[in-house]
Amino acid sequence: MLGELLEVVNKLSEVSDRLQQTGEARRRRIADYFLSIEECLCDSVEQLKNNQAPNSRWGELKVYVRKLQTTTGKEIGKDTAEELSLLLLSTAKNIPAKNDIPSIETAAGT
Repeated sequence: MLGELLEVVNKLSEVSDRLQQTGEARRRRIADYFLSIEECLCDSVEQLKNNQAPNSRWGELKVYVRKLQTTTGKEIGKDTAEELSLLLLSTAKNIPAKNDIPSIETAAGT
């Protein structure tokens, strides 16, 4: 489950050079998109640390799945965007457990 999340994060960070060539407004929108995912992951970690299931925050990842292609598709390509959407959707369908905290923190930090 979290392997897919780490794969999404790693692939997106690999294309960061292409994002530098994007216009300022679009680059800001993409940065905001990544920041929203990071906040979602960090909030989920905090809930897990407090022995709470992060159902609503983790479920929010499904929103980012729907926005991935329109937000980053031009920069990363349609095929890559579709692949990453499927990986992120697979991750979002499985609520993490406390033992997943290190992986989630790694993904959020990346």
